[in-house]
Amino acid sequence: MVCLKSTAPTHSVRIAFVVGVSVLVVALIQAFSGALPLNRMRIRGVDPVEYYVYFPSLIFDGDLDFFNEFFHFAPSRLKLQWVEMATGYRRNPHGIGMAIAQAPFCLTAYLILSIKTGHFPLPTSYKYDPMFEQAWYIGNILSFSFATFLMAIWLRRACSVKHALSVSLVFFFATPMLYYTFPIVPMAHGISLVGILLMLMSVANFERTARPRWCLIAGMCLGFAVSVRTTNFVFLAYFAIHLLLILRSQAQTVHSTVWETWPRWLKALGLAGLGLLLGFLPQLVVWEKVFGRLMVNPYSGESVFVPANILKVAFSSKHGFITWHPILLIGLIGLFVAAIRRPWRAVALSGLFGVVSLWVLISTSRNWWGGWSFGHRVFIEAYPFFALGTGVLVDAALKSKAKSRRIVVLVVVLAAVLWNVLFMIQYKTGLIPREATLTLHQYLGQKIELLWAALSGGQVPLP
Repeated sequence: MVCLKSTAPTHSVRIAFVVGVSVLVVALIQAFSGALPLNRMRIRGVDPVEYYVYFPSLIFDGDLDFFNEFFHFAPSRLKLQWVEMATGYRRNPHGIGMAIAQAPFCLTAYLILSIKTGHFPLPTSYKYDPMFEQAWYIGNILSFSFATFLMAIWLRRACSVKHALSVSLVFFFATPMLYYTFPIVPMAHGISLVGILLMLMSVANFERTARPRWCLIAGMCLGFAVSVRTTNFVFLAYFAIHLLLILRSQAQTVHSTVWETWPRWLKALGLAGLGLLLGFLPQLVVWEKVFGRLMVNPYSGESVFVPANILKVAFSSKHGFITWHPILLIGLIGLFVAAIRRPWRAVALSGLFGVVSLWVLISTSRNWWGGWSFGHRVFIEAYPFFALGTGVLVDAALKSKAKSRRIVVLVVVLAAVLWNVLFMIQYKTGLIPREATLTLHQYLGQKIELLWAALSGGQVPLP
């Protein structure tokens, strides 16, 4: 099993400082490049609206009837996307978890508006004030920052990855995390990733302390993550397998007979199940109110239940998660290596089950490429496992003091970051289609042209 190491407070402070400065640098770069014009920072489109409408509906209207919010933000979608259910409420497939996580930011905006206007409670006329939407963006940015911090802590403490901070920052700058931290429309992946990482850290704490309460907390974190993005339920595969591996290890080392471990097994599994229920309870209440039943598949129209697109999900130029970000292939290879080596076997083997479960699930969807997105955003929640694999390989490469190995690692890291940034420029400027198979020139040629234009001071190719 993984040997958990304590990390000095100064190390956590260093991680927080580096992550904070990195986020600030990214914000300034995107602001100066015109990627963050305030007049465009509005909740628009399908996904952002469905996540956002919970707050104004509950706070100002006191209900879960989203008609007014849908009509205000995207009226053209009312008949096609947000059909009326038998309960009389408008259909909303997205979970309430993101609204719960964003509540502190939106409530802060509420208090600021109350002080500015002198009204408390605020009248309904302030329901669509831009300050609420900008508070939502701040929460989105901080969630990815916090996720990067948590990833570094988890890699260091739970996985004994020596270069944990460096690997976490590489994943921040060389993957879609960079894009979705400061998008034009805010998505739920940052908050969703935080939920998964908190679950991973809770499982690691249970492995270290054998205190069953950590199973309860881990279950609650996973239940919350599922209420943010329903696809996160596949990480139940990771949770269950790692938990059973931990209990099996304790049965072999702590107790003399298998039968004496049953109370511990049942208590840990029972608390994990209770935690899942508690974490997911708000979503069950919403489903019962909106759909008229506790359990529902809000994405039933997208599923084809035939894993015919497994290779496309990874290797298609239409948002294949490895094709768009080859660093994930390095992480996947490293995860397989970690799964057969004793220090990381439990967490890596369990992580592989989680990644494969998500991979198969996405391949069964009609929207297997992730829709109108940068890269394959659906795999962002699985990045901790890819980061673990990358960290294992990086640590092995840098274990030797050979200068050539360090140069190779540095070149790969810089290439991965540059590749991601060039892809972002292509995507944001419209040089490539938002959801279509790319030509070889779009995939590689345009990047070379962009890089040459930047180095030579020439003209940047525009669509």
